[in-house]
Amino acid sequence: MKSHVYDKAAWHREDQGFRHEGLDPKLAGTHIVLYRSWMIMRGFASAEWLETFPDVPAALVARSIGPAESEPRADASIGDADFNEEGHAFTDWYYQRWYADDLQRHLTLRMPSPYHVPDDWASFERLARVLDSRLEDFRSQVAAGEEAASFAENMFARAGYKPHVVEQAELDGPLEPGVLGSVWSRVRPWEIGFAVGLVVVLIVAAALHVPLNMVIIGGAVALGVYGGWKLIEAVQKQLRG
Repeated sequence: MKSHVYDKAAWHREDQGFRHEGLDPKLAGTHIVLYRSWMIMRGFASAEWLETFPDVPAALVARSIGPAESEPRADASIGDADFNEEGHAFTDWYYQRWYADDLQRHLTLRMPSPYHVPDDWASFERLARVLDSRLEDFRSQVAAGEEAASFAENMFARAGYKPHVVEQAELDGPLEPGVLGSVWSRVRPWEIGFAVGLVVVLIVAAALHVPLNMVIIGGAVALGVYGGWKLIEAVQKQLRG
């Protein structure tokens, strides 16, 4: 499987602006080695990368080497093979979306370009504070998504709705119209819509940092409406009976 590459110094050296400035070719990778140093020091290096460069993490922590030396290869680059599962997920979520803007706001405001940022520990410390904050946001969103999925699953379980398990005998011959329809035979469309809508609301609330007590109140109201609907439905059945 081919590894996905997020960034390479070679790509920036080919940029017309970089060529026009006549900069040292090594400066094309400064933003890459700063990011890599932070990833390594936060424990996101992959097992394969650590096996290839086992001494780099301890040297970075001890600061016996600088951020530029976190990239032992000839040309600075970062790809998903360099990071473990969480490191890859965070980079996939963050790097292309916000990294360039964060560099501009926090490191390059008084510099001609991002390529003029020094690859030293002072630059690293300023950037690390931003990346730590981004990582906290990322983990909060992941936790909120898992919590919403768990909530929906528990809600279905408490309501007694379970998917119909299709037996092998049902699959051996042509599928009858009723087989597919029975998979969720006890769940009506509006109930599925209610559950999906509730999950979406919880995820959006987490992304917008809505206070937890407001989310709980909203969920309680929604469940109250659901309970009232079921009560009315039961009364109508009794009256018809």
